[in-house]
Amino acid sequence: MRVVTMQNILVVTPSLDVASLKDFIALAKAKPGRLSYGSSGIGSLSHLAGELLKSMTGIDIVHVPYKGQPPAILDLIAGRVEALFAAAPPALPHIKAGKLKAIAVATARRSPNLPDIPAVSETVPGFDAETWYGLMAPAGTSRQVIRKLNTTIARFLEDPGVAQKLAAQGFQPAANSPQDFAKHLRSELVKWRTVIKATGMKAE
Repeated sequence: MRVVTMQNILVVTPSLDVASLKDFIALAKAKPGRLSYGSSGIGSLSHLAGELLKSMTGIDIVHVPYKGQPPAILDLIAGRVEALFAAAPPALPHIKAGKLKAIAVATARRSPNLPDIPAVSETVPGFDAETWYGLMAPAGTSRQVIRKLNTTIARFLEDPGVAQKLAAQGFQPAANSPQDFAKHLRSELVKWRTVIKATGMKAE
């Protein structure tokens, strides 16, 4: 079952003259190969999200891999790269301080935790690059045990206090059924396999 999700935010350096994702795409198309985006490493979700955006919009932006998000965020603040799909927890303090500009969340719809930031899908229909965490059981686990685990965890996540604590860390409860989770896994595999094959990327 899926347990929680975490928002990834498309952030840009404040000096970049864009106010929205639509502006960013227009600028990238006007300057092919001249804008860059950072990631936390080759094959990371921030890399995959950047390549997915490129393939769905036709923009040509240069990938700059880093060893983790902290150095990527620091270079983004310094203006050495123009954009980054950053995880919400490390990005939000810099957004609130005005050191980074948030132009979209990388989800299918707006995040309840970040309602004022548009979803990428509002400009690029079908785009979704959300971080999620799930729970799996060993093969052969009885259906009765799986149902019990699913029900117990889902009930725990419905607690307002739990949801509040998760939100403070940038997470959102997102429990679903084992069947829906299996369907989601298949969909994710197809989506990211296509991106990886198209780019020829290899994890370091």
